[in-house]
Amino acid sequence: MNGNITNICTNDYGNQTYGFILGEDGRDYFFHRNNLINCSIVRLQEGDPVEFTPELDQREPDKLCATNVRKRTTSSPTVVQYANPGIHRDVSLEKFNHDEQTIIRILAKALYITNGGRELTVGSCHYRYVLAKPTEDYVVNFNLQREIPVIFSDYESLEPRCLDVAAHVAKDIPSALRLDRSCQIVVSRDSNVEEKLGELLRDSNLSSVVIPFSYREFVSGDMSTAHILGRFRKYLFDADLFTTSQPIVNDVFFFGRRDYALDVATKCKSSSNLCGIFGLRRSGKTSMLYAIQRQLENAGCSVVFIPCQEEMETLGWKSALYRVTEDIRRVLGLDPAILASDAEYEADGANVFGEDMDTMLQGCSTPVVLMFDEIEAITFGVGETTSPWYDGNSFIHFWNILRGYCTRPGSNLSIVVAGTNPMINEMPVIGKDRIANPMFQQLSASNQGSYLKPFDIPSTKTMIDTLGGYMGIKFNDSIPSKLVEDCGGHPYLIRLLCGQIYKYVREKKLSRPFEVSKAVYEAARCEFEKSNDAESFYLMILEILQTSYPREYDTATVTEPE
Repeated sequence: MNGNITNICTNDYGNQTYGFILGEDGRDYFFHRNNLINCSIVRLQEGDPVEFTPELDQREPDKLCATNVRKRTTSSPTVVQYANPGIHRDVSLEKFNHDEQTIIRILAKALYITNGGRELTVGSCHYRYVLAKPTEDYVVNFNLQREIPVIFSDYESLEPRCLDVAAHVAKDIPSALRLDRSCQIVVSRDSNVEEKLGELLRDSNLSSVVIPFSYREFVSGDMSTAHILGRFRKYLFDADLFTTSQPIVNDVFFFGRRDYALDVATKCKSSSNLCGIFGLRRSGKTSMLYAIQRQLENAGCSVVFIPCQEEMETLGWKSALYRVTEDIRRVLGLDPAILASDAEYEADGANVFGEDMDTMLQGCSTPVVLMFDEIEAITFGVGETTSPWYDGNSFIHFWNILRGYCTRPGSNLSIVVAGTNPMINEMPVIGKDRIANPMFQQLSASNQGSYLKPFDIPSTKTMIDTLGGYMGIKFNDSIPSKLVEDCGGHPYLIRLLCGQIYKYVREKKLSRPFEVSKAVYEAARCEFEKSNDAESFYLMILEILQTSYPREYDTATVTEPE
């Protein structure tokens, strides 16, 4: 079978030992470096074409593995086998109502229906689904390779929970790897589904692209294969998947640092671990925390996410400890009555905290992981001088108590902190009195280091080819290296520049699929340098220097001669 390398992973010692291949059947295959033929794993990159023998894993029969893996030469074109429209012979439509059966048969003129699914209950609502494999038009135009969930919402009004059904489908089917997490079709009884969807998604984070249809469009006979393809064009070609201001919450749109997330998650599974992740603003720290959280939750761990700037910046250390226990209680679903009150924390915070933690964690079979994002908000010597954390007193008490509990044998607690300023781990003493920093050199790092590395060329290529492919935009092989050079490997800046390329293609009304050449790249880059997006990014960097690194900012400031 033919396929392409999608990920190369490292072990606990930083050695590349295994990876994954996306086969031409749309399924993921695990391979070990010992299964390579005439090739070393260090010479493989994400995206490389390979040939392999597909097999079932002998230890885990529900998983797939690849043996006899060798690099595939591309001197002669590979014949691509596309799915034909239709319905698989094993798909039964009996569970669907008359309108839904009509819709499925019309969709089957454009897509290949592979799975009839079943009825799922989300909240108090019931939904049915099928899976549809993309045919040639959808592979060529939108780079859709895997099966797409088609969700039926038989309610007169589109409810927000409908958009969560695809995640339940992924858990429902035997092999979630066959499912395309980037895209879903929602067919709603609500005739105003497009308008309602726009309202729901206006301020939400990007998790997948939703292609909306109404029952009426199909039942009335207005829906043709051309209309179906046109709806995909509308929602994929018109969606700027590059420019997103919010953290990534979906593994489909998370690129370049899966090994890093795996390293930290593995450490957190061993309780009494403290890990640190640091990097520039918008460099992907919060997205990294979300990726680690997904891995930990998939392994059965409870994760408590604490945005420090939002929740703790104005609190003293006793109230901060109380907030931590309240957040843990909420995630574990425990009765509020089991914990001490805020007043009791004010009276005897250190002892009360330990008792509450023992009460909550004693029944946990896996570690509870605390994730502190924007850690500089509760770090000494950073931010406003009026902050209760600035002089270091609250910092010392808070971390002496929390670190002491975490590192206690059998605590069943792990901690991850993330931020732009690593002073929490690098300064040995605090304040004029030079009190010992309880967190000095306490944070272990990923095998790749505690600082998020810039994107390299392979990671950049994977990201822009994947996102661009959905929008009908292809990139010349020279573009990834130009992006890394011009943007310094900063992932958010790379995405902003690619967003400008998307705007260029759209405003020029260039026919898609469209390949971005060097000339188009340079034209878009020049426009980007004059854009508000670029100016906002540069001002953000200066603001971070001024607030989080005041001494470095003063050193870099140039005073104009009088």
